Amino acid sequence: MPFDPAFDDVYHVAIKAAVEKAGCIPARVDQLMHGQDAVTETYRQIQRCQAVIADLSTAEPDVLYEVGYAHALGKPVVQLCSTDPASLPFMVRNRDTIFYRPGQTYLLIDVLAEYVAHLLDIPS
Repeated sequence: MPFDPAFDDVYHVAIKAAVEKAGCIPARVDQLMHGQDAVTETYRQIQRCQAVIADLSTAEPDVLYEVGYAHALGKPVVQLCSTDPASLPFMVRNRDTIFYRPGQTYLLIDVLAEYVAHLLDIPS
């Protein structure tokens, strides 16, 4: 997701809570103490993770690149979006995506937790 305060509630209210509810540990590069540049740490975290959750709402090129990197590594990717899917690139908009409304991110918690648990084959 973009490191923009407009997306803080998406991470702190929805993603973090949902990942923890699914029994996993959430990580976001800007929240980690890593002592490296953000690009190197982003690669390292994608390599280490079980799955990637990406908010594609702004079709940010860096986020799309990271999603492609995760796909190339064979990592499962959960796509979130709060904007018109037509604004996403073809190769992205045709993948399973969970849509939400800004300001209602709390509604994502259960849906996202169930999706992550199913994706990672975590018993409920």
